[in-house]
Amino acid sequence: ESGVAMRVIITGATGFIGRALCQELGRDYEVIALSRNAESAQQSIGDAAKVVQWDARTPAGWDRDADGAHAIINLAGENPASGRWNQARKSRILQSRLDAVKAIVETIKRLHNKPIVVILASAIGYYGPRQDEQLDEGAAPGEGFLANVCRQVENSAEEFEKLGTRCAVIRTGVVLGRGGGAL
Repeated sequence: ESGVAMRVIITGATGFIGRALCQELGRDYEVIALSRNAESAQQSIGDAAKVVQWDARTPAGWDRDADGAHAIINLAGENPASGRWNQARKSRILQSRLDAVKAIVETIKRLHNKPIVVILASAIGYYGPRQDEQLDEGAAPGEGFLANVCRQVENSAEEFEKLGTRCAVIRTGVVLGRGGGAL
């Protein structure tokens, strides 16, 4: 394997975190970015990653790239901050995440060489509104829409474990950075 970079697959690669991750990981890894609009995504990401078309619901189109990948990083999901929350939008926010996780699980089931790790994006919304209470990763989940979304996504981690792939969940907070983020 000398001279061959380890492959990392990133879903949600055109988001703020995803673009930065592609740039950073692209220095040392072969990065495959999955996108529903490959042409636009390639322009957004540049040459830091190879973009592969993906419907964000199935293994179609990217399962060959996943075979032998070192890691899959799942950042896919509709941005909760990009508009008002009516019932239809809330449904899309939740379903987009569950669909992406299901597609990754289905892909891993098909692989001869499974990834070592899947990293699932979650959020501090897991804790719900808690005033000024100090929280750590051992704190109980909160109540409300975002807490429910995060719980459902995080519960899917056991599906990866059943397949023999370690799953790490990251809970991001407010993201700030040059060129984007919360501000």
